[in-house]
Amino acid sequence: MQNNKSIQPVQAHECLSACTGNMMASQYPMISGNEIVIVGEGLRVKYNIVTKIFSSPMYRSNFRFYEKYHIAYQHAKLDMCQDPTTFIQEVLKDGKYIFTRLDVGKLTYDRVFRQAEHASHFVNVTGMTQEVFYICDGYVPTKIASTFMGEVSCDELTTAWKEMEFEYIMFDSIPEMDEVAFQREVMEELKNSIRIYRQGGKDSNYCYGKDAIIELFRELDYLNCDRVFEVNYQLKIFGFLSLKHIVCEILKKVPGSDEVLDEYYRILSEWDKICTLMIKIGLSGRKEQYAKMMERMYRCVESEDQVLKKIMYLKGAVKNSLKK
Repeated sequence: MQNNKSIQPVQAHECLSACTGNMMASQYPMISGNEIVIVGEGLRVKYNIVTKIFSSPMYRSNFRFYEKYHIAYQHAKLDMCQDPTTFIQEVLKDGKYIFTRLDVGKLTYDRVFRQAEHASHFVNVTGMTQEVFYICDGYVPTKIASTFMGEVSCDELTTAWKEMEFEYIMFDSIPEMDEVAFQREVMEELKNSIRIYRQGGKDSNYCYGKDAIIELFRELDYLNCDRVFEVNYQLKIFGFLSLKHIVCEILKKVPGSDEVLDEYYRILSEWDKICTLMIKIGLSGRKEQYAKMMERMYRCVESEDQVLKKIMYLKGAVKNSLKK
């Protein structure tokens, strides 16, 4: 058996940063996928006025993290002549780390994956036998985010991997890092990205930060049920709510943040309720409910802005919450 037992799942809120966090935490326990997103590109969300798509930089943050900390990696796809099982076996034998991009519609280790087809999902492959692969998943997108560590059959993984053209990210090793400096930078980057989010802004094609979410709701055609469901999907999958969960996870590690953490959890809960209300309006098409939802959205944006302002004035750095 080839098995990297040092990798354990650490809860994150985006699949690639979860893989990166799981790998990094095997040597640096205070680093999770949440910190990686923050020191990568943080909360720099935007809304494309032309394409009507809301987006966040969570996926891109991983590559920014690799570059910033000089972490060498190979991002590629297998040649069609390569055997995927043999390839992973050799990678693990050499003591390297590998993330595979899988089609969630082919995965069975959590029933949440049945809700999506052809959506991609990265996992750490940590070991294998002749019959199974051992994987580590730090972000299973259940209603309350969860993790998974266990085995999947070789057939299941290779089938899911083939659907994503055998795409992978591989690392030879993890470089040395200054843990104290990293903790300090997490908080600095969190405050900087909060400042950018609160500032907002708009140009010919995009709205940024808090103005992005306002514009998305302002342009919402509540009589178009398909569009309402699409917007709900974007907010829950493209990072709007996930980034708020990440802020909460970071705050848990900051001394003296209990009060503002509770306030931000209430903001997160309110956004979730607004999304649920939006779905109900899309199904009913009632104009008066839409007006009430908009009022509620504007209040939530203002309340969130005040809580984010408090976070900017917190002192202290992120603490190590895991034991080596």
